[in-house]
Amino acid sequence: MGSDINAQIETNRNTALTLACFQGRTEVVSLLLDRKANVEHRAKTGLTPLMEAASGGYAEVGRVLLDKGADVNAPPVPSSRDTALTIAADKGHYKFCELLIGRGAHIDVRNKKGNTPLWLAANGGHLDVVQLLVQAGADVDAADNRKITPLMAAFRKGHVKVVRYLVKEVNQFPSDSECMRYIATITDKEMLKKCHLCMESIVQAKDRQAAEANKNASILLEELDLEKVMQTFDLLSIYYEEAML
Repeated sequence: MGSDINAQIETNRNTALTLACFQGRTEVVSLLLDRKANVEHRAKTGLTPLMEAASGGYAEVGRVLLDKGADVNAPPVPSSRDTALTIAADKGHYKFCELLIGRGAHIDVRNKKGNTPLWLAANGGHLDVVQLLVQAGADVDAADNRKITPLMAAFRKGHVKVVRYLVKEVNQFPSDSECMRYIATITDKEMLKKCHLCMESIVQAKDRQAAEANKNASILLEELDLEKVMQTFDLLSIYYEEAML
């Protein structure tokens, strides 16, 4: 590669920095950046050094790159529209996701399939990343291009713990018929069991939501009735006072 710090391998356009990030070699990455390696170089894959580090979950490498000026919201990979955060969330790299969010990564960015980081984490069963993203303000109901929400994605993969967490956070639930239609396609016994557990949690959450809504409606009606009684009492008092004059 000669003396050019940004020299590329002809077949894949990898540079020394690309390879160091791919391998998680923090000290080498730091040295290369000190020598003015291009922090935003894209290899043939379309990934930046930060995206390469995100794929491997190398949070310390990511920290060095960001400290040296890497764009946390660099344009996505042309082919997949993935960003560093969608890549890290998809693979369940909690520390890397935490780093990116802390540096201002767009939390509801979507890839080519319409998947947000939360959707990808839910689909992968990465509960800790799901919790991190929800707590950071991610849209819990953001559906992908097929209209599948993060909750439904987790249900379809049988991620019971993720479903049990998300049902406490979402505003939209899949219908019972939608869940049953999917369950009818499952042939694996273990997956069938997991999906039934997921559906049970969804149904229970919907019942709790309905009960809470009914309770709130009853309270509101009682308050309205009380207000009407008070208004009637006020009118009677006025009539009585006028009659006494």
